[in-house]
Amino acid sequence: MKYTYLILLYLALSLILLFAELTHQQTLIYATKPLLLTVLSLWFYLNTKDWRTAFTTFVLLGLIFSIGGDTFMMFEESGDESTAIWFLLGLGCFLLTHIFYLLGFLKYPDRSKGFISKKLWLVLPFLLFYIGFNYYLRNDLGDLQIPVLVYSSVITLMALAALNLYSKKIAPKHFGWILGGVLLFMVSDICIALAKFKSHELVIPYPRVVIMTLYLLGQYWIAKGSIAANARH
Repeated sequence: MKYTYLILLYLALSLILLFAELTHQQTLIYATKPLLLTVLSLWFYLNTKDWRTAFTTFVLLGLIFSIGGDTFMMFEESGDESTAIWFLLGLGCFLLTHIFYLLGFLKYPDRSKGFISKKLWLVLPFLLFYIGFNYYLRNDLGDLQIPVLVYSSVITLMALAALNLYSKKIAPKHFGWILGGVLLFMVSDICIALAKFKSHELVIPYPRVVIMTLYLLGQYWIAKGSIAANARH
């Protein structure tokens, strides 16, 4: 992969942001957070522009919409009076991110039968977790019950689409990066939901640091695995 300087910049910005989250320096958060996925999107684009496929196009769109999600969620975390609006806008951007990732994984340039279609029972643990987690949150969601339900449905489908890549013509290492990134992204979203809706029952130590660490590593793995898988194919 080329353009290593962009990944070094992504790493540096990530460390600065995590420090800012840990020390509650809102100005520094404003200065760094929107840049992170901008840099990662540029790195992904430059590494895939010479062999563009529907797969990489949709993944790139997912990365780009993550910039909006990060920015809106940043304002939601600032304590502004209109936090509900910022949260919904951020949720909407990340919903589109997951839809684009889902479409990208489904459009991977290998039309052979996928792993999930061969082993349908693998859907069951995802379905059980989806039902159980939404049931656990139900009494604390208020007017956000339907948006959260839709969001969790899409991210579950996206994770299944990533798992479905396993039996396609993709190197195990590259598949591992993609699936690992997707699962980290999911866990990050789960932590957001717990911190927002269940803070009266559960306490996540340094929640913003935990959430952003999982999220930034997950996005990097998704991008890295997708670049490598596309180039190899």
